[in-house]
Amino acid sequence: MSSIKHKPRIVINKIVLYTCLILNALACHTPPADTNHAMLNNDENIGGGQLLRTTYSNDKLLGIGLMRDNKKHGYWYEFYTDGSIRWHGLYENGEIVDQNCSLEELDVTIMHFGQPLKRMMKDSSYEIKLISKNVHPSGVGISVPLQGLGAKFKVDLPKGSHVGYDYLFTAGDTGQLILQLFYHCRNQTHSDHEKHCKIEIVQ
Repeated sequence: MSSIKHKPRIVINKIVLYTCLILNALACHTPPADTNHAMLNNDENIGGGQLLRTTYSNDKLLGIGLMRDNKKHGYWYEFYTDGSIRWHGLYENGEIVDQNCSLEELDVTIMHFGQPLKRMMKDSSYEIKLISKNVHPSGVGISVPLQGLGAKFKVDLPKGSHVGYDYLFTAGDTGQLILQLFYHCRNQTHSDHEKHCKIEIVQ
């Protein structure tokens, strides 16, 4: 069980501290040219851990946060290849700590070029980012109807190691499509959290 529920004040203070340290590292350090990860401040422990900077294979920033015993442990920022924030939150012994999972509806928005996706053109592909306030986007599943318009709607994962988006949407017909987003919180045993998103597909 996450320590957040047992010591909320202490954890909040640590989050503020870690955030300041991470932002300082982002401003003061450049990624190494020949590696995908590098320890920062090796001579200094931060809450029992070390600050780690990870990069994509093209040296663009992937993530920065705290490590302990070779596992992510503490606050982390993760980024897309364009530099925008993909997610920020807590890890505990290498596992993501779900936050605010008591929400009845999944707090995730389907984004395309910085705007919520509400309309698509038929036969065009759209790079999608899942912007979430309470869960990690990698754990969000997408369910598409198997019949009707959904049968001609493709959801693909990004190809290659330079992840600039979470999914690739392609619509093969026009009409109104309702997608179901779902996520199962790791620290709860009840059913998945869900959200329905309506997309208009036009010619």
